[in-house]
Amino acid sequence: MPSRNLVSYLKIAVLLPAVLAPPVYLGVRATSPRQWDDHSITATFDGLKLDRTSTNLEFHYTLRNRSHTDLHHELGAPLVVIAHRPPVDPYAALAEPVVEFPVDVPGGSIGHLVIRAGIIMPSDRQLRQLHSKSDPSTAEVEDWLRATLAKLDGFTLTDARNRFVVRLPKGW
Repeated sequence: MPSRNLVSYLKIAVLLPAVLAPPVYLGVRATSPRQWDDHSITATFDGLKLDRTSTNLEFHYTLRNRSHTDLHHELGAPLVVIAHRPPVDPYAALAEPVVEFPVDVPGGSIGHLVIRAGIIMPSDRQLRQLHSKSDPSTAEVEDWLRATLAKLDGFTLTDARNRFVVRLPKGW
């Protein structure tokens, strides 16, 4: 038969981990970052800028980070931007959109995001087909760009590593 001291030590050895495990688990879990969800990051459209020297359109957004985790991405980050547009458009005017880096929005704060897309201008022949004129004017080119932007229904920003998706709304 084991001695009383040995039995007491065995009871302590068995009960101590059972008593300490829940507070340790809860303490570690409380300090771990919250997972991203649909409401962690929201976007608001701020404006559209045409860079005439490089023929790029810049879509400016304000991002609100409602989580406690910082959103930070440098060049080469696994961010994917998807443009919402008709699947078949013979006069597709925008090249694939890209994010202007860095993207830095600390937890609980507001930051800015710029999406850049090159403009693929139609040929004069295509514009003549659209407007039935021999020489398209600047106003007709602007009309064409407005019609093209009307078909674009915003963007989606996806980060698979951090598991979040942000819908960037149309505002133009």
